[in-house]
Formats: sequence, structure tokens, C-alpha cells
Amino acid sequence: MTSEEWDDYVRAHDTKDGLTETWKEIHDEARMLHAAWATEKWQRPQERERRRKLAQGLRELRMGRYADLQARAMLLHAQALVDEIFAAMKEEAAQS
Repeated sequence: MTSEEWDDYVRAHDTKDGLTETWKEIHDEARMLHAAWATEKWQRPQERERRRKLAQGLRELRMGRYADLQARAMLLHAQALVDEIFAAMKEEAAQS
């Protein structure tokens, strides 16, 4: 998935449940990669440096995706808070 595709994917989530599901998917992918990694390590011990570079790249990608999801979740929370404040202000204005 390219960076642009990932950004579009994250923006498509407009609920906390959608973000939670994506978070779980990333976690599951990480577990599968770890299992494949362990197998590769035992089968090809001589390619340690290549695996180290690949692991670093995958870790950076995953952490970037987690950061994107966290930012989106914070925006959703902020929007809900603003809506709540606005509704309270409208209610207060209506009572005056």
C-alpha cells in the first residue's frame, strides 16, 4: 500500500469502531510478520544484516501507521467534544 493509499484509507474511517478495527488489523499483521521472521531467522542465519534492515523498515512503517490512526482518533474525539459543547451552548441559548 502506497503512502497516498494509506492516507486515503485512514481518512475513510469516520468512526472509532473503524479505527479500532484497523488498529487490530495492523497488530495481527505484525504478529504474522514476526512468525515469518522467526522462520526466516532459523532457515537463513547468514542473512542477519538484510533481516535487520528489513525489520527496521517494517517497524518504522508500522509506527507511522499507528501514529496516523492515533491522530485520526484524536480528531474524531475532538469533533465529538466540539459537537457536545455546541449542543450545550444551543440548549443554554434556547433556555435564555
